[in-house]
Amino acid sequence: MIPQNYELVFSKSQIHASVHTLAETIRPWANRVLHRTNHAPLALTVLRGGVFFAADFLRELGVSCELSFIGAKSYSQLDNSQAPVVELSKFEAEIKDRGVIVLDDICESGKTFAAISQLLKSKQAFDVRTIALILRDTGKERVFEPDYGLTFHGPDWLVGYGLDDCNENSNLPEIYRIKS
Repeated sequence: MIPQNYELVFSKSQIHASVHTLAETIRPWANRVLHRTNHAPLALTVLRGGVFFAADFLRELGVSCELSFIGAKSYSQLDNSQAPVVELSKFEAEIKDRGVIVLDDICESGKTFAAISQLLKSKQAFDVRTIALILRDTGKERVFEPDYGLTFHGPDWLVGYGLDDCNENSNLPEIYRIKS
């Protein structure tokens, strides 16, 4: 059941169309990486929110990728406020000389993408592309701008399709804004 204070922002079909467009956009790069390095690109998914987006994106991409995950904590799970520092978990994938696609559901400040990109550069990735399904515009300048992202949205808190409301409702198939 959808809470009454949720207002639909993006339907399943709108999300699918956005994911399809992003996959079509990155496909030529992924094919070049595969042919230049003889390795499938690494799809590094930011946990937890990026899981739904990554699964749909990789099915649409149509290029073989190695799937890996990295945990990032940049929001308080108690009140949805932004944490001052991004905490990254360790991951086991080989990075050196690999093309890497970093996938996350949303980019607000850019801190998560900046931290992950810095880590990948330190591990000598061949090339890194960053993709956020939603680029949330809060009026503040981002410290890192993802390479790709289709949907711009205002400062409202979003929930569904991997985005959570204090650890709840991330599994909704649509994206809603929480009305105040």
